[in-house]
Amino acid sequence: MPHSITINDPKTLSQIGKVRTESLIPNQQHTSIKLLTSADCYQQRFLKYPGIATFHSFAEYLYALQLEIDPNVRSFVPQPFVLHINNKRYIPDFYILRNDKEYVFELKPQGLMDEEKQRVAAAYFDYHNMIFKVISNEEVLAHEHKALNWLPIIQVLVCANEYGLDTEALEFKTWQKCVSYSDDPVIGDILLPGHKEAEGFQEIALYRLIYRHRLVIDLSKQPISYDTVLKRCA
Repeated sequence: MPHSITINDPKTLSQIGKVRTESLIPNQQHTSIKLLTSADCYQQRFLKYPGIATFHSFAEYLYALQLEIDPNVRSFVPQPFVLHINNKRYIPDFYILRNDKEYVFELKPQGLMDEEKQRVAAAYFDYHNMIFKVISNEEVLAHEHKALNWLPIIQVLVCANEYGLDTEALEFKTWQKCVSYSDDPVIGDILLPGHKEAEGFQEIALYRLIYRHRLVIDLSKQPISYDTVLKRCA
């Protein structure tokens, strides 16, 4: 685990006044074509981030998926700011609005970041009422299967939102049907196997209930299927 740092020592406090940035309004920074084609970059549309999100590593991509399915996360922005710390350009990996608190996250192998840069960044964001954290790539990669198992649900819902498909009435009927079972139903009880095209709106309604955690499924080990158990949110 990364060691704790002190952000209120006199040296750090004197350095945060030298940090420069044009804006602390989170806005994804441009990724050059050269970096897109030479680095391990990924692009994906999400519900909690408008537009096409770009990530500079597989770990960042997985972490965005984890943020997308976290019910406490309201929104996130990848590569949100450009800072200049000790005259060196620095772009954090994520801005996250979790509940009513603002966070800035950096992903690093073993969770290790240059200690001075981490201390100054943490103090600077603390002054601006944001919490700065460094997390390890390994911690993110440990939940790879669950994140990727959620990807088909996210893709369906992003497309549904793009087309403005309204399933509110069907969502309520689907929820009523699910909670009426004496035992927990499976997805095959709601979506007819072999009728995926005809069941398009029903699939969207069901996935929206799952995404909003009105219904709960376990995708930590297996991808979603007709055998996936649906549980009512406690």
